[in-house]
Amino acid sequence: MMENQHIKEKQQQKILLIVDFDNTIIDGNSEVFDELFPDGCIPKEIVDRYRLGHRSWRAYIQDQLSALSELGVKPARIKSFLRNIPLVDGIEQLMRFVSLRRDYIDTIIISDANTMFIDEILSSHKISDAPKAVLSHTAFFNETSTPCLIVENFHNQITCERCPTSICKSIAIKDFLECSIHSNIVYISKIYVGDGANDFCPAASGVLGLTDYICARKGLSLEKLLIADSEEIRGGKVTAKPVYWNSATEIIELLKTFITVVPEY
Repeated sequence: MMENQHIKEKQQQKILLIVDFDNTIIDGNSEVFDELFPDGCIPKEIVDRYRLGHRSWRAYIQDQLSALSELGVKPARIKSFLRNIPLVDGIEQLMRFVSLRRDYIDTIIISDANTMFIDEILSSHKISDAPKAVLSHTAFFNETSTPCLIVENFHNQITCERCPTSICKSIAIKDFLECSIHSNIVYISKIYVGDGANDFCPAASGVLGLTDYICARKGLSLEKLLIADSEEIRGGKVTAKPVYWNSATEIIELLKTFITVVPEY
């Protein structure tokens, strides 16, 4: 256990909490727009191009956003749709917990969604001050008579075969950590909270190590991948400690083990 006095300001030693967004902060996928289309159906030609492998996931999402713009769906309607997506149980408490403990914990959100969706949802729940940074695809509405949301790649990577070219979470975390070192911040433990297959890369690549935690939402893809990795006869790739959770309040309890003086949240 780490006493509060061990996290001295001059040393800038902290815990880094890394949180996925879709199905981790929100209880659903922010990029499922079916209900915004007439009859609740994505146009067949858009779906067919994706299923036939002619379009990547990011291009598939952009095709939908362009179609919504052509149908006259306004930004306000998209924002209203986003605000109605519920949060995962315990997320509000977790975000408020870390917001009150910035001296000890830095929080970043890392996601294959986009900055506009994330900002809108966090703001609607009054928790936008929790993350120190949001690592995701940049998004903005273009200035036309029928505004369309444009989503740009977070980066264009070709070195990680596990991840899409538009974002590799391992590379994004490495870059963030490098910047933190230049800022004289050292993270003595990293706690990654996620749900899906694209959250496995930071654990499998070694970005998360022996002093770190990989926290998988129960019943989803990341949990299955971690269990399969642990059952590898020759030993798996993951060295971080696995934690399986239903409510984000369980992550609060994990964070409390690093901090002995815990004000109410």
